[in-house]
Amino acid sequence: MDAAKQYVKENKLTTVGGLWAIGIGASMAYQWKGSGSTSVKVIHSRIYAQALTLSALVASASVEYYDRFYDPPPPKWVDPHSYEATHTYAAKK
Repeated sequence: MDAAKQYVKENKLTTVGGLWAIGIGASMAYQWKGSGSTSVKVIHSRIYAQALTLSALVASASVEYYDRFYDPPPPKWVDPHSYEATHTYAAKK
């Protein structure tokens, strides 16, 4: 479960695209057994997949907000004994 969570966190757009593809396939399969023209079935399937995609984008944005607000990255550790130059000197002409 943690590996899947990490994958979704690193590949949000790929996950949303995969959910769209699954949604359009599932809604096409569900719509196909009903009566009506093919064009209406395709339009309805696209609308259902679009609603699923929007909800996945909202969920992704919520997870991103939660991660940034409640789980900030750890502070960068700085060695107190290291030297970092604080000034840069321009070469004289």
